[in-house]
Amino acid sequence: MSEYLITLDAWSDAGSGGSVVTRYLSTHGRASGPAEVPANTLYEPRISDPGFIEASLFGAGRTFGAGSVTAGEVVLSNADGALDGWLDDGFDGRAIRIDRIADPRLGLAAAERLFTGTMEAVDATSDALTSLRLRLYDRRLDLDQPIQSARYGGTTAAAGASADGGRIW
Repeated sequence: MSEYLITLDAWSDAGSGGSVVTRYLSTHGRASGPAEVPANTLYEPRISDPGFIEASLFGAGRTFGAGSVTAGEVVLSNADGALDGWLDDGFDGRAIRIDRIADPRLGLAAAERLFTGTMEAVDATSDALTSLRLRLYDRRLDLDQPIQSARYGGTTAAAGASADGGRIW
């Protein structure tokens, strides 16, 4: 049975001042060795469902049109309440990586990267007492930005530094 590993970043105010923290989770529980990367790291056995994300080149039943990606989710076990503090942390736009090791007896070097993306939030809905859900986006969210932020203001006829464009002739 495969083992899934998740590495995620979150903004945590726990402690003084707040900072980005990296958390390590797995389906079985694992401690990395001193020669592995990351070294001497505990992957907590919290993953109930390693997640899904669905992408379609075209709409359902179509051979043309816009593509679609459904937001995915990872389900984490929280029956003991140890993850309750995560509800106060910031996950929006933070990185998440999901890896799979075909045989749990193999080292971290045998891990295969399945997903690299960002998180939207932690969802603690009806089953918050027993599990948390991390909502995921693929890397296309990184592209959701203007290509050029500087815009032409229409003052190219002006001379000097006040013009936002200039004559090239």
